[in-house]
Amino acid sequence: MPGTVRFKARLSSALPWTVEAYDSSRTVVASWAGFGANVDWTWDATPLPPGSYTYAIRSDDSLLPALGTIGGAGVEAGLSVAGLVADPETVSPNDDDIADATTLTYTLNAPANVTVKVHDSAGVEAATIANKAWKRAGEHAIRFDPAVLPDGVFKIELLATATGGRQATATTQLAVSRTLGDVRTARVAFSPNADGRADRIAVSFELAGPAEVRLRILKQGKWVATPFKGPLEPGVRKVEWDGAKRVGRLLDGTYDAVVEATDAFATSTVAVPFSADTRQPKVRIVQRYPLRLWVSEPARLTLRFGTRSLVHEALAAGEARVPNVPKLGIVRAVAWDAAGNSSIPASKR
Repeated sequence: MPGTVRFKARLSSALPWTVEAYDSSRTVVASWAGFGANVDWTWDATPLPPGSYTYAIRSDDSLLPALGTIGGAGVEAGLSVAGLVADPETVSPNDDDIADATTLTYTLNAPANVTVKVHDSAGVEAATIANKAWKRAGEHAIRFDPAVLPDGVFKIELLATATGGRQATATTQLAVSRTLGDVRTARVAFSPNADGRADRIAVSFELAGPAEVRLRILKQGKWVATPFKGPLEPGVRKVEWDGAKRVGRLLDGTYDAVVEATDAFATSTVAVPFSADTRQPKVRIVQRYPLRLWVSEPARLTLRFGTRSLVHEALAAGEARVPNVPKLGIVRAVAWDAAGNSSIPASKR
Protein backbone atom coordinates (compact mmCIF):
# COMPACT_ATOMS: atom_id res chain seq x y z
CA MET A 1 0.00 0.00 0.00
CA PRO A 2 1.38 3.51 -0.83
CA GLY A 3 0.97 4.86 2.72
CA THR A 4 0.40 8.62 2.85
CA VAL A 5 -0.60 9.96 -0.59
CA ARG A 6 -0.79 13.60 -1.62
CA PHE A 7 -2.99 14.66 -4.58
CA LYS A 8 -2.09 17.95 -6.31
CA ALA A 9 -3.57 19.60 -9.43
CA ARG A 10 -4.17 23.08 -10.86
CA LEU A 11 -7.47 24.29 -12.36
CA SER A 12 -7.89 27.11 -14.88
CA SER A 13 -9.96 29.07 -12.33
CA ALA A 14 -11.50 28.70 -8.89
CA LEU A 15 -13.99 25.84 -9.14
CA PRO A 16 -15.42 23.13 -6.90
CA TRP A 17 -13.44 19.89 -7.12
CA THR A 18 -13.47 16.35 -5.73
CA VAL A 19 -10.85 13.63 -5.39
CA GLU A 20 -11.88 9.96 -5.18
CA ALA A 21 -9.71 6.87 -4.62
CA TYR A 22 -10.86 3.43 -5.73
CA ASP A 23 -9.81 -0.13 -4.99
CA SER A 24 -9.44 -2.83 -7.66
CA SER A 25 -13.24 -3.37 -7.77
CA ARG A 26 -13.79 0.37 -8.47
CA THR A 27 -15.29 0.87 -5.00
CA VAL A 28 -14.67 4.33 -3.54
CA VAL A 29 -12.38 3.89 -0.54
CA ALA A 30 -11.73 7.60 0.15
CA SER A 31 -12.82 11.00 -1.15
CA TRP A 32 -12.41 14.71 -0.49
CA ALA A 33 -13.98 17.90 -1.85
CA GLY A 34 -12.85 21.49 -2.02
CA PHE A 35 -13.07 24.79 -3.87
CA GLY A 36 -10.36 26.80 -5.57
CA ALA A 37 -7.88 26.82 -8.41
CA ASN A 38 -5.49 24.44 -6.60
CA VAL A 39 -6.29 20.86 -5.68
CA ASP A 40 -4.26 19.76 -2.65
CA TRP A 41 -5.35 16.82 -0.47
CA THR A 42 -3.29 14.37 1.59
CA TRP A 43 -4.81 10.93 2.11
CA ASP A 44 -3.62 8.53 4.81
CA ALA A 45 -3.99 5.18 3.06
CA THR A 46 -1.96 3.14 5.54
CA PRO A 47 -4.98 1.34 7.11
CA LEU A 48 -5.92 -0.21 3.77
CA PRO A 49 -4.65 -3.64 2.69
CA PRO A 50 -2.02 -3.95 -0.05
CA GLY A 51 -3.42 -3.91 -3.57
CA SER A 52 -4.03 -1.92 -6.72
CA TYR A 53 -5.66 1.52 -6.30
CA THR A 54 -6.66 4.27 -8.73
CA TYR A 55 -7.86 7.85 -8.39
CA ALA A 56 -9.95 10.50 -10.16
CA ILE A 57 -9.76 14.29 -9.76
CA ARG A 58 -12.97 15.90 -11.05
CA SER A 59 -14.32 19.45 -11.34
CA ASP A 60 -16.78 21.20 -13.70
CA ASP A 61 -18.53 18.90 -16.20
CA SER A 62 -16.83 20.81 -19.02
CA LEU A 63 -13.41 19.68 -17.77
CA LEU A 64 -11.95 16.25 -18.37
CA PRO A 65 -11.19 14.40 -15.09
CA ALA A 66 -7.63 13.51 -14.18
CA LEU A 67 -7.32 9.75 -13.80
CA GLY A 68 -4.40 7.59 -12.71
CA THR A 69 -2.95 4.96 -10.42
CA ILE A 70 -1.66 5.65 -6.94
CA GLY A 71 1.88 6.89 -7.31
CA GLY A 72 1.30 8.18 -10.88
CA ALA A 73 1.11 11.71 -12.21
CA GLY A 74 -0.56 14.25 -9.97
CA VAL A 75 0.16 12.18 -6.81
CA GLU A 76 2.97 12.46 -4.29
CA ALA A 77 3.46 9.00 -2.84
CA GLY A 78 4.15 8.53 0.83
CA LEU A 79 7.76 8.72 2.02
CA SER A 80 9.38 5.62 3.49
CA VAL A 81 12.77 4.54 4.87
CA ALA A 82 13.65 0.87 4.58
CA GLY A 83 16.46 -1.37 5.75
CA LEU A 84 18.24 0.86 8.27
CA VAL A 85 21.05 -1.30 9.71
CA ALA A 86 24.44 -0.76 11.34
CA ASP A 87 27.30 -3.03 10.24
CA PRO A 88 28.84 -4.03 12.52
CA GLU A 89 26.18 -3.72 15.22
CA THR A 90 28.85 -3.80 17.94
CA VAL A 91 31.89 -1.55 17.62
CA SER A 92 35.09 -1.14 19.64
CA PRO A 93 36.61 2.28 18.91
CA ASN A 94 40.01 1.51 20.45
CA ASP A 95 42.22 2.32 17.42
CA ASP A 96 43.20 -1.27 16.67
CA ASP A 97 41.69 -1.04 13.14
CA ILE A 98 39.20 -3.80 13.98
CA ALA A 99 35.51 -2.79 14.18
CA ASP A 100 36.51 0.76 15.11
CA ALA A 101 33.63 2.23 13.08
CA THR A 102 30.26 1.20 11.67
CA THR A 103 28.46 1.77 8.38
CA LEU A 104 24.77 2.69 8.35
CA THR A 105 22.79 1.68 5.27
CA TYR A 106 19.21 2.59 4.39
CA THR A 107 16.94 3.06 1.38
CA LEU A 108 14.68 6.02 0.54
CA ASN A 109 11.72 5.66 -1.81
CA ALA A 110 11.86 9.39 -2.66
CA PRO A 111 14.35 12.30 -2.37
CA ALA A 112 14.47 13.76 1.13
CA ASN A 113 16.48 15.65 3.73
CA VAL A 114 17.97 13.13 6.15
CA THR A 115 18.90 13.70 9.79
CA VAL A 116 20.53 10.89 11.79
CA LYS A 117 21.03 11.17 15.54
CA VAL A 118 22.27 8.88 18.29
CA HIS A 119 20.46 8.63 21.64
CA ASP A 120 21.58 6.89 24.81
CA SER A 121 19.45 4.54 26.90
CA ALA A 122 17.84 7.52 28.66
CA GLY A 123 16.82 9.10 25.34
CA VAL A 124 19.41 11.88 25.57
CA GLU A 125 21.04 12.88 22.28
CA ALA A 126 24.65 11.69 22.29
CA ALA A 127 25.78 12.47 18.74
CA THR A 128 24.59 13.76 15.36
CA ILE A 129 25.68 11.72 12.34
CA ALA A 130 23.90 13.73 9.62
CA ASN A 131 21.85 16.91 9.79
CA LYS A 132 19.37 17.64 6.98
CA ALA A 133 21.55 16.10 4.29
CA TRP A 134 19.72 16.00 0.94
CA LYS A 135 19.63 12.43 -0.43
CA ARG A 136 18.16 11.09 -3.64
CA ALA A 137 15.84 8.08 -3.78
CA GLY A 138 17.75 4.80 -3.47
CA GLU A 139 20.21 3.09 -1.15
CA HIS A 140 22.66 5.14 0.91
CA ALA A 141 25.56 4.42 3.25
CA ILE A 142 27.02 6.57 6.05
CA ARG A 143 30.24 5.70 7.89
CA PHE A 144 30.17 6.64 11.57
CA ASP A 145 33.12 6.79 13.96
CA PRO A 146 31.68 6.26 17.47
CA ALA A 147 34.84 7.42 19.28
CA VAL A 148 32.83 10.23 20.94
CA LEU A 149 30.48 7.71 22.58
CA PRO A 150 31.11 5.95 25.90
CA ASP A 151 30.59 2.21 26.19
CA GLY A 152 26.91 1.33 26.17
CA VAL A 153 23.91 0.54 23.98
CA PHE A 154 22.55 3.35 21.80
CA LYS A 155 19.58 3.94 19.51
CA ILE A 156 20.19 5.43 16.08
CA GLU A 157 17.21 7.40 14.77
CA LEU A 158 16.84 8.51 11.16
CA LEU A 159 14.34 11.20 10.19
CA ALA A 160 13.64 11.81 6.49
CA THR A 161 11.69 14.93 5.42
CA ALA A 162 10.48 15.38 1.84
CA THR A 163 8.37 17.91 -0.05
CA GLY A 164 4.78 18.40 0.98
CA GLY A 165 5.60 17.88 4.65
CA ARG A 166 6.07 14.13 4.19
CA GLN A 167 8.16 12.46 6.89
CA ALA A 168 9.40 8.96 7.65
CA THR A 169 11.52 7.54 10.47
CA ALA A 170 13.60 4.44 11.11
CA THR A 171 15.65 3.21 14.05
CA THR A 172 18.37 0.67 14.72
CA GLN A 173 20.66 -0.24 17.61
CA LEU A 174 24.40 0.21 18.08
CA ALA A 175 26.46 -1.24 20.92
CA VAL A 176 29.80 0.30 21.89
CA SER A 177 32.30 -1.82 23.81
CA ARG A 178 36.04 -1.21 24.12
CA THR A 179 36.62 -4.39 26.13
CA LEU A 180 38.11 -6.51 23.31
CA GLY A 181 41.01 -5.32 21.20
CA ASP A 182 44.20 -6.18 19.31
CA VAL A 183 43.14 -9.68 18.26
CA ARG A 184 45.79 -11.45 16.21
CA THR A 185 47.45 -14.80 15.51
CA ALA A 186 51.16 -15.29 16.12
CA ARG A 187 51.58 -16.71 12.60
CA VAL A 188 49.49 -16.95 9.43
CA ALA A 189 49.78 -20.75 9.24
CA PHE A 190 50.68 -23.71 11.43
CA SER A 191 51.44 -27.38 10.87
CA PRO A 192 49.84 -29.69 13.49
CA ASN A 193 51.79 -32.82 12.47
CA ALA A 194 53.75 -33.41 15.70
CA ASP A 195 57.14 -32.76 14.10
CA GLY A 196 58.03 -30.14 16.69
CA ARG A 197 57.88 -27.20 14.27
CA ALA A 198 54.90 -24.80 14.31
CA ASP A 199 52.62 -27.51 15.73
CA ARG A 200 50.53 -24.97 17.64
CA ILE A 201 48.98 -21.62 16.81
CA ALA A 202 48.57 -18.83 19.36
CA VAL A 203 45.68 -16.35 19.36
CA SER A 204 46.37 -13.24 21.43
CA PHE A 205 44.04 -10.40 22.43
CA GLU A 206 43.77 -7.59 24.95
CA LEU A 207 40.93 -7.09 27.43
CA ALA A 208 40.27 -3.60 28.78
CA GLY A 209 37.97 -5.06 31.44
CA PRO A 210 36.77 -8.41 32.78
CA ALA A 211 34.78 -10.45 30.27
CA GLU A 212 33.39 -13.85 29.49
CA VAL A 213 35.55 -15.03 26.60
CA ARG A 214 35.08 -17.76 24.02
CA LEU A 215 37.52 -18.75 21.29
CA ARG A 216 36.01 -20.80 18.47
CA ILE A 217 37.58 -22.22 15.33
CA LEU A 218 35.37 -22.06 12.24
CA LYS A 219 35.76 -23.27 8.66
CA GLN A 220 33.50 -21.48 6.17
CA GLY A 221 31.22 -20.52 9.08
CA LYS A 222 30.95 -24.06 10.45
CA TRP A 223 32.16 -24.96 13.95
CA VAL A 224 35.37 -26.97 14.22
CA ALA A 225 36.58 -26.60 17.81
CA THR A 226 36.35 -24.42 20.94
CA PRO A 227 39.88 -24.14 22.40
CA PHE A 228 38.78 -21.85 25.26
CA LYS A 229 35.67 -20.71 27.09
CA GLY A 230 35.52 -18.93 30.43
CA PRO A 231 35.96 -15.68 32.38
CA LEU A 232 39.16 -13.64 32.03
CA GLU A 233 40.50 -10.60 33.83
CA PRO A 234 41.83 -7.48 32.04
CA GLY A 235 45.19 -7.65 30.32
CA VAL A 236 46.93 -9.23 27.35
CA ARG A 237 45.80 -12.83 26.96
CA LYS A 238 46.98 -15.70 24.76
CA VAL A 239 45.30 -18.99 23.90
CA GLU A 240 47.22 -21.75 22.10
CA TRP A 241 45.65 -24.50 20.02
CA ASP A 242 47.29 -27.68 18.74
CA GLY A 243 44.67 -28.47 16.12
CA ALA A 244 42.82 -30.97 18.32
CA LYS A 245 39.12 -31.40 17.60
CA ARG A 246 36.34 -33.59 18.96
CA VAL A 247 36.30 -36.07 16.08
CA GLY A 248 39.02 -36.86 13.57
CA ARG A 249 42.09 -34.85 12.64
CA LEU A 250 42.29 -31.30 11.41
CA LEU A 251 42.35 -31.06 7.61
CA ASP A 252 44.59 -28.70 5.73
CA GLY A 253 42.82 -25.50 4.72
CA THR A 254 41.85 -21.98 5.75
CA TYR A 255 40.13 -21.34 9.10
CA ASP A 256 38.92 -18.43 11.25
CA ALA A 257 39.83 -17.93 14.89
CA VAL A 258 36.77 -16.16 16.33
CA VAL A 259 37.19 -14.38 19.69
CA GLU A 260 33.99 -13.35 21.50
CA ALA A 261 34.14 -11.18 24.63
CA THR A 262 30.95 -10.45 26.56
CA ASP A 263 30.90 -7.56 29.04
CA ALA A 264 28.05 -5.72 30.76
CA PHE A 265 26.92 -4.06 27.51
CA ALA A 266 27.48 -6.35 24.57
CA THR A 267 29.36 -9.20 22.96
CA SER A 268 32.27 -8.09 20.79
CA THR A 269 33.33 -10.52 18.07
CA VAL A 270 36.55 -10.49 16.05
CA ALA A 271 37.59 -13.12 13.51
CA VAL A 272 41.15 -13.56 12.21
CA PRO A 273 42.05 -16.00 9.41
CA PHE A 274 44.83 -18.59 9.50
CA SER A 275 45.77 -21.77 7.67
CA ALA A 276 46.53 -25.34 8.63
CA ASP A 277 49.17 -26.82 6.33
CA THR A 278 50.95 -30.12 6.85
CA ARG A 279 52.12 -30.55 3.26
CA GLN A 280 55.82 -30.56 2.49
CA PRO A 281 56.87 -27.90 -0.05
CA LYS A 282 58.93 -28.94 -3.06
CA VAL A 283 61.98 -27.28 -4.57
CA ARG A 284 63.94 -28.02 -7.73
CA ILE A 285 67.05 -26.35 -9.16
CA VAL A 286 66.27 -25.50 -12.78
CA GLN A 287 69.60 -23.86 -13.64
CA ARG A 288 72.84 -23.63 -11.68
CA TYR A 289 74.05 -20.26 -13.02
CA PRO A 290 72.42 -17.82 -13.17
CA LEU A 291 70.62 -19.64 -10.39
CA ARG A 292 66.96 -20.40 -11.10
CA LEU A 293 64.78 -22.54 -8.83
CA TRP A 294 61.23 -23.85 -8.96
CA VAL A 295 59.06 -24.01 -5.82
CA SER A 296 55.62 -25.55 -5.36
CA GLU A 297 54.35 -22.68 -3.16
CA PRO A 298 55.54 -19.38 -1.69
CA ALA A 299 58.49 -20.21 0.52
CA ARG A 300 61.67 -19.02 2.17
CA LEU A 301 64.67 -20.59 0.45
CA THR A 302 67.82 -21.30 2.41
CA LEU A 303 70.78 -21.77 0.08
CA ARG A 304 74.23 -23.05 0.94
CA PHE A 305 77.38 -22.72 -1.19
CA GLY A 306 80.12 -24.52 0.74
CA THR A 307 80.55 -22.44 3.91
CA ARG A 308 78.49 -19.54 2.59
CA SER A 309 74.70 -19.32 3.08
CA LEU A 310 71.98 -17.16 1.57
CA VAL A 311 68.24 -16.63 2.22
CA HIS A 312 65.83 -15.77 -0.60
CA GLU A 313 62.08 -15.14 -0.40
CA ALA A 314 60.06 -16.77 -3.18
CA LEU A 315 56.83 -14.79 -3.09
CA ALA A 316 54.90 -17.07 -5.44
CA ALA A 317 54.85 -20.63 -6.70
CA GLY A 318 56.84 -21.27 -9.86
CA GLU A 319 60.31 -20.29 -11.00
CA ALA A 320 62.39 -17.76 -9.10
CA ARG A 321 65.76 -16.27 -10.05
CA VAL A 322 68.26 -15.79 -7.22
CA PRO A 323 70.89 -13.06 -7.79
CA ASN A 324 74.37 -12.64 -6.31
CA VAL A 325 75.32 -16.32 -6.02
CA PRO A 326 78.77 -17.89 -6.59
CA LYS A 327 79.33 -19.12 -10.13
CA LEU A 328 81.14 -22.31 -9.15
CA GLY A 329 80.60 -25.05 -6.58
CA ILE A 330 77.67 -27.11 -5.32
CA VAL A 331 74.48 -25.31 -4.29
CA ARG A 332 72.09 -26.88 -1.80
CA ALA A 333 68.54 -25.50 -1.47
CA VAL A 334 65.79 -26.09 1.11
CA ALA A 335 62.31 -24.49 0.95
CA TRP A 336 60.40 -23.54 4.11
CA ASP A 337 56.71 -22.60 3.90
CA ALA A 338 54.72 -20.29 6.20
CA ALA A 339 53.59 -23.24 8.34
CA GLY A 340 57.17 -24.32 9.11
CA ASN A 341 57.25 -27.29 6.76
CA SER A 342 60.56 -27.96 4.99
CA SER A 343 61.26 -29.56 1.64
CA ILE A 344 63.61 -32.35 0.72
CA PRO A 345 66.94 -30.64 -0.09
CA ALA A 346 67.82 -30.10 -3.74
CA SER A 347 71.42 -29.75 -4.89
CA LYS A 348 73.32 -29.13 -8.10
CA ARG A 349 76.92 -28.48 -9.15
